Amino acid sequence: MKYKWLAENYNYAKSLIDSNNFPNCLLITGNKSIGKTYLANEISKYYLKIHDNELSDNENFNLIKAEEDSIYIKVDQIRVIFEKIYLKSDKRIIYIKDADTLNASSSNSLLKIIEEPPSGTKFIISTSKIASIIPTIKSRSAILKCNNPSAEDINIYLNECDSIAIDNYYVLSNLNNKYIESSI
Repeated sequence: MKYKWLAENYNYAKSLIDSNNFPNCLLITGNKSIGKTYLANEISKYYLKIHDNELSDNENFNLIKAEEDSIYIKVDQIRVIFEKIYLKSDKRIIYIKDADTLNASSSNSLLKIIEEPPSGTKFIISTSKIASIIPTIKSRSAILKCNNPSAEDINIYLNECDSIAIDNYYVLSNLNNKYIESSI
């Protein structure tokens, strides 16, 4: 696992899948840029039994996020799910990235699907603003809280990286002498 601080969350989700107790909707929450998307992708690959690194080409994995020209996930994006999830498939994952960008209409539309999804269809939702998720979605989801990486986690991560993406807010916000060992 690339992000060691998420290993416990990943192992928990794996145990739910292995024991056939994976919820219809898993809500992953935690601070920005700590690896929630990475965790969602790894859980999706495990559930779908995908061994390569590419989820985008898999017909049983659907990513929904705010379009480039919008700050919200639109209701039409959620309605597209209705067309896809009822196609025959043993297992399917619908991943909704940054669910705090769901507007009221898209949240209500999503709620209808989460309540009674087709057999084998699971939802993974990620957010850094859980308070913005409507209570009825939260009540129908298993919530997986991701912890922030410790100083040791950051040091290990930095030592293993060839380069650091400039948009990795959390790591960059902690790039100072009190968090980084002098060996770096």
